[in-house]
Amino acid sequence: MPNLGPYPVSMHRLSAQDLRRSRTYLWAWWAGWFVLAILCGLALGAMQLGDDVVRQPLGSTGYVLMGLFPAWLGTVVTLHWAPRLTFAFGALLGVLFEAAPVHYDVRGLGWAAAVFAVAGLVWFLWRDSRSTPHGPHVVPANGTQWEGSWAADDARIDAKVGALVAGAFALLTLIGLGVHHFMLSDVAAFEARAELAAGTVVELIEDPYEMVVEVGGQEFTFERFYTDEEQDEPQPGEAIEVLIDGDRATPLGQGQGNPAFVLGITAVAPLLGAAIALRLGTRRSRRRALLERGGPSATVRLLWLEEFDALALPVDDTVPTLRLINFTGLRELDPGEEDVEEEDRPSTHPADDGPASDDDDGPELPVGAFEIAQFIREQEAEEFDDEFTAEERANLEAFLGPRSAANGEPFILVGNWAQGSTVALLRESGEVWFAEVAAGRPVTDRRAVVEAGVPSVKHRAVDRTMRALPVWAHRNAGWLRWALACGAGLVAVLALALFLWGEPVEWPVVFLVLMAASAPWSAISWSEGRISAAPAGLRTHGAFLDEVYGRDRATVVVPVDQSVAVRFERPDELINLGVDVVAPGEALTAEQAAERVRLMIFQSPGSGRSYRAPSPGLAAGVGVVLVSLWLIWPLVG
Repeated sequence: MPNLGPYPVSMHRLSAQDLRRSRTYLWAWWAGWFVLAILCGLALGAMQLGDDVVRQPLGSTGYVLMGLFPAWLGTVVTLHWAPRLTFAFGALLGVLFEAAPVHYDVRGLGWAAAVFAVAGLVWFLWRDSRSTPHGPHVVPANGTQWEGSWAADDARIDAKVGALVAGAFALLTLIGLGVHHFMLSDVAAFEARAELAAGTVVELIEDPYEMVVEVGGQEFTFERFYTDEEQDEPQPGEAIEVLIDGDRATPLGQGQGNPAFVLGITAVAPLLGAAIALRLGTRRSRRRALLERGGPSATVRLLWLEEFDALALPVDDTVPTLRLINFTGLRELDPGEEDVEEEDRPSTHPADDGPASDDDDGPELPVGAFEIAQFIREQEAEEFDDEFTAEERANLEAFLGPRSAANGEPFILVGNWAQGSTVALLRESGEVWFAEVAAGRPVTDRRAVVEAGVPSVKHRAVDRTMRALPVWAHRNAGWLRWALACGAGLVAVLALALFLWGEPVEWPVVFLVLMAASAPWSAISWSEGRISAAPAGLRTHGAFLDEVYGRDRATVVVPVDQSVAVRFERPDELINLGVDVVAPGEALTAEQAAERVRLMIFQSPGSGRSYRAPSPGLAAGVGVVLVSLWLIWPLVG
């Protein structure tokens, strides 16, 4: 394989300008399409629900086209997975919108959506043409055969899943067509038998939203019409026309059966199936073709993020980036190797170890500083070194991706980096991985690069802000967590109150209350697993409960390599905190971090007594539930 060096002169060095010329700005296109798709979908839906609309003849072209409004909403979902396919489908929907018998007020909306979709499709194809490396042709081979490799096994599973998804959505399509046929036949048969009769509105019911109509001495209950003006709705004592056949009746016009919406829902199934199946089903052939034929190459810097995901950085800057997902190594798969369960994998972060206590079945906890440091080192050595052999570590990287890649390690990227395409990543050591290019997440990706401390040739204000923000949040966590939790809870309660204003309350409102109660937790989720200074000592942040460790229980604070160990008694407990947990975003040594922990515990201004307290998320969440019940109770009564 080619020699990487740091950055080979003969290799195309992927630059920030290359990525700027090829990135698609999917988030901006999605925002624009979201607005147009919702408007078109609501316009067609309103035409189905308006009281002045006459339903199109059953089975007619207008009937079919008017029922496509759910398909518009489906394209909002699939745009992230298959933007080119979705834009092509969206252009077709825009033309069909204009062919439907829509109201003149919304004429032209379909053409706007069609033009936007065509522009999006052209934009993506144009950007695809600018996503090809200019370096030498490289075949990403390392002597490992395709068959029997991790990459082949992973792609084989994806192909099976893709086939199952395609079959499932094809079955759903057939079921949808069958349901529509049954409903259409039922409505057509009823209307063929029914007679037109005059009925009188007896009563309008608010909860549920229904009306009682008397026809020939019989009373029928119908769903009330959606109207813009209350005077348009028939009032008690007024006459309406009703189709009646024995004990079955329906109001003429808006109240007539209209199962066309089932066709719109059914139309989403092939789109979803194609978007998922094409993405999974073709992964095997794309990877194998890249391995056998190779492709143009470029040098990039790689930053591993988490399991299966990484960022490819340009060699001359840290932004923009390429998000690479579904990493799988070209390494021989040991047929006798057992899968490693998620819970059995070792932690890769000292702060994830959590507290160890005498209540566990583990070894007795040490007391002295030297013994504590030795105990922590032995535990980490056993966890990180003895848990996996060199062979097992290589297999783990083949499965998860190059997790050892940090600080912008140089790799060779082979293949077109257009969104959705397959690329190969080659390391200087000869290791090869396959991955897929995903849509970028501008804020998340940039924050990951800043937090990783990847060297940048430019010093931007936004990078300095992102680097300083965790430090500021950590230092002000005491009041900031409460402010965010209470603020999120207040916004959630106000939104719930506006939603319920003047509306009848039904049981699904329980889900809205639970969603509102979860807002405070979401607002402070960033702080879970972190620590802060409390008046009584060291506070550890939990999802439901915060625990404060005071000087009444603390015995010794010991710096250990890249972490800080704290020993407590009554009950005996030992916690091990990573330096980046004690001081996120700050370049401190273990000794400096230990001194900061000592100040939090032994020089706290409060009582120094240890205790547990509800987290801001739990307290604010309970408050949201109580206020919501106070708002809902009068409406229920």
